Amino acid sequence: MAKEHINHLIEKKEEIEKKLLQQEDILKANKVTMSDSLIDREGFPRGDLDIPTIRSARIQIIRLQNDLKDVIISNTASPFALVNSVIVGSPAYKAGLRQGDQILKFSHLEGLKESEFTKLAEVVQANIDKPIIISILKSDRDSQPVDLSLVPSYTWDDGHRGQSLLGCHIVTLSN
Repeated sequence: MAKEHINHLIEKKEEIEKKLLQQEDILKANKVTMSDSLIDREGFPRGDLDIPTIRSARIQIIRLQNDLKDVIISNTASPFALVNSVIVGSPAYKAGLRQGDQILKFSHLEGLKESEFTKLAEVVQANIDKPIIISILKSDRDSQPVDLSLVPSYTWDDGHRGQSLLGCHIVTLSN
C-alpha cells in the first residue's frame, strides 16, 4: 500500500512540474521573469507586454510551487501507527477508523517512535469531546491519505460509557 502511495505522489509531482514548465514558457515567450516589473517608470502598465497573460502565469506558477511543496512534504510522511482493532459504536468507529488503517498524522504528531507514543495519549486527553484531525491510509481503499475527524469521548453512540476515549487499539509500526 505504501508503495502505491509513493508512486501516486511521484506521478502527481511530475504532473505539477510539467504544468510549471508550461507556465514558465509563457513568461519566457513574453521575455519576463517572476520578478520583472510590469509597469514603466511612470507607473503605467507596460504597453509591450501581455500583462493579463503574464499575471495569470505568475499566479499559476505560485500555486503550482505551493502544490509541489505539499506533494514533496506528503511524500516524506510515512505511517507510524497501525489501528489494531476498533469497537463498533466507538468514537474511532464513528470517525471511520477501521482495523488495518495506518496513521500518518495524529493532530500535529507525525513519525512517532515507540518511546514517544505517550504523546498520542496526551493529545487524546487534552481533546476530550473536541475533534482531532488525523491523516490515515485506509486498509480497504487505494493508498490516498484520508483526513478524519476523531472526537475522543467517554460517552459513545449507544449511550454507554466506554472504558476508553477512542474505542480502538493503536500499535506502533516499526520505525
